[in-house]
Amino acid sequence: MTNLPHDIGKSLKDFEKEWKKLAKEIRSSLEWKEMSVYSQNNKSPPIQRKTTVYKVLTLGESQDVPIGTPDVSAVKIKALFPKGSSNSKKMFSTFICLLLENICSDGGKVNVSSILRKKSNYDNLSYITIVVTDDYETFLTQLNAKSIDFDLKLAVAGKFIAVRHYTISLSHKRNKRSSWSGFTEYQIPYENLMPDYHQHRCCGNCYSGSAPVAWAQIFAYYDRVAHAHRDSRYTTSHWSGVNGVFGKPSEAPRKFNNKVKKYVEALRGPLRTLCSGSTDSKNNDKMDTWFRQRQGSGGVITLSGNINQQVSHYIKRGYPVINIISQLPGGKENTKFGRSVVVTKVKERSRKCKSCRKVGWLFWVRTKCEWKTEYEYEWYRRMGYGGLENKWYSPSAKAKEYGGFVAVV
Repeated sequence: MTNLPHDIGKSLKDFEKEWKKLAKEIRSSLEWKEMSVYSQNNKSPPIQRKTTVYKVLTLGESQDVPIGTPDVSAVKIKALFPKGSSNSKKMFSTFICLLLENICSDGGKVNVSSILRKKSNYDNLSYITIVVTDDYETFLTQLNAKSIDFDLKLAVAGKFIAVRHYTISLSHKRNKRSSWSGFTEYQIPYENLMPDYHQHRCCGNCYSGSAPVAWAQIFAYYDRVAHAHRDSRYTTSHWSGVNGVFGKPSEAPRKFNNKVKKYVEALRGPLRTLCSGSTDSKNNDKMDTWFRQRQGSGGVITLSGNINQQVSHYIKRGYPVINIISQLPGGKENTKFGRSVVVTKVKERSRKCKSCRKVGWLFWVRTKCEWKTEYEYEWYRRMGYGGLENKWYSPSAKAKEYGGFVAVV
């Protein structure tokens, strides 16, 4: 009981650090930059960002805009009139309202009651729906533009103003009902041959460690693929003899047993795994020598920085990836240790967005816009619990911090 206040205080500090890090990641995302929020009591508008990101809408598309509360006192759509346009401001505003299926007047005002909806499966979350018409041929020829920008301004609960930035792409027609593409799934070949091992007590009542287990799963997968498919790129030398380490080639077990225990324990040495089961992430590159001695070529590649696209890249090439994730909540925030898991499948989807920024100086300021592609991923992680907790996960901020590793031929 005497340690309880100390433990609570420490957990709160760790939670606060985690919360701030997550908030920083969200604010740096493109989706966050598509919106501005400020107090309704502000007499002057908020300081304009150097870069404004616009959510892309396409012809024939429907977009739900969550607002969180039914107390929306006013909704207004404002057309962003481009400089040098041959169209008048009034005509531009009229086109916006026509493209959005007449939900707004020429002045941009919207009848809130006609568009406010609720989603019962999301705790009665309130939202409004924007629908871009697909009947556009009659007036599209009058617009001399590839896209048309507008802001959606919502006065919420009499306390704050939320402004969301949109651009309607006029270059093509979309039949899908979301700006995100559908998820596309990729997986390593013969994914069913990947074994599920788990930790055990060994070596003086120590934990075997998640890193040795993860590498054992990957090397066993290479070995099992080589035995099942003789024309594969892997060799049958990843598992040798009774315990997998010395002797003639033999196929790696599908399930965890005493033979796997000896193999995992052999990996603890080069990985320098501690008695607690922790492995310094930088020691994973020690598997390079182990891998080349048995494969005869290739090596271990370290993934760092924003590894989301890198993980997807190697899964598409047919290689499983070790992903190091945070330990249990409440662990040290700045620790160099994490839990090693194996990623064998990825889902990815993408969407287009337009990013505009001010360039130049004084009287030569102009707006420069570019189109970007944003990606979203899900990873199928084999967690090293003997098959338990194997499922799809969203990559966390820790994926960037701890990195990953992949053994390639």
